[in-house]
Amino acid sequence: MKVQLYSLMALLIIGCNPNHNSETITKVDFAVSGAMFSQGEAISIDSALNYKYLGLLGKKEQGCYQGKISRQTWDSLTQKLKQINFDTISENGNKHILDVEYAELIIHWNNKEKRIVRAWDGKSPLLGVFNWIATTTKYANLTEVKGPINFETTFQNSPSER
Repeated sequence: MKVQLYSLMALLIIGCNPNHNSETITKVDFAVSGAMFSQGEAISIDSALNYKYLGLLGKKEQGCYQGKISRQTWDSLTQKLKQINFDTISENGNKHILDVEYAELIIHWNNKEKRIVRAWDGKSPLLGVFNWIATTTKYANLTEVKGPINFETTFQNSPSER
């Protein structure tokens, strides 16, 4: 009886532990296509806190950069993705809208990968996360490096290179 009671208590503790999470995000890749007077940009962030950035013509930071982010920034990113239930979002939506930027998000977790593509128009929780990711350069300690830097995303490239 004692063994069963201890087993039940252990299961309750493990099940109620807020840090126990079955969706461990390991890497996030993000890209924005160009529109009108600017070209794209790409960001790659991983759980080891590595940060890569490519800014093309018309972006505030132009060039190739690498650096680190804080654990707090990584935790904020993964929390935002989990809050919008990233694993249930459809991969493609509102495509074929002319003259808007497109965003591409690739999330790696538990040996899985999900690629989400959206036109950057309107308001939604997903686009809110896109906006937040696009501003993470201000949280990163970056150093300019000689390129190229390879990204899994393709939307930062011109349409002929996708």
